[in-house]
Amino acid sequence: MLQRREMLLHTSLKVKRKSFTSVARSFATVSPEALHIGDYTTANNPEEKEALTLMKEVKAVTATVPASGASHTVMRNEIRGLMIDQGSPSFYVTINPTDIYNPVVSLLAGGDLLKHRDQTILVGKNPSVAARFFKCYMKAFIKCILGYDPK
Repeated sequence: MLQRREMLLHTSLKVKRKSFTSVARSFATVSPEALHIGDYTTANNPEEKEALTLMKEVKAVTATVPASGASHTVMRNEIRGLMIDQGSPSFYVTINPTDIYNPVVSLLAGGDLLKHRDQTILVGKNPSVAARFFKCYMKAFIKCILGYDPK
C-alpha cells in the first residue's frame, strides 16, 4: 500500500519533444475506458489504436519510487560512478571462524586443550561456548583488522 502511494506521488511522464503536441492532443481525445479495457498489443477500433500509440510514446519515470526498477537502475549507476571515480573495491575478506577446530573454544569452556572429536562433542552439548567464541572472534577482527573499537 505504501509503495503504491509512493508510486502515485512520485511518478511522472516523459515524452520526446518532437511528439509532444501530438501526445497532448491524444491525452485530450483518448477516453480512460479505451486505456483500461484495451489490449496492450492489438487495437480493435480507432480509439484503441490511438491509445496504443499514446502508450508507446509516453514513458513513466519512477526513479524516485523506492524498490521500482528505475530506482534500482539509479542505484546501480551510482555504484558504477563511484567505481569509475574511486576505483573498484580491492579488499575482500572472508571470515570463517570454525569453532570445532579452534583451541580458544576449549579455553573459553574452562578446560584444557581438547582433541578434535572431544571439542566437537563439547560444542554440540554446549552451544553457548561456540556463541561466546564467535563474539570474541568477531570483536577481535573488528578491533584489530578494521581498526574500530566501539567503546
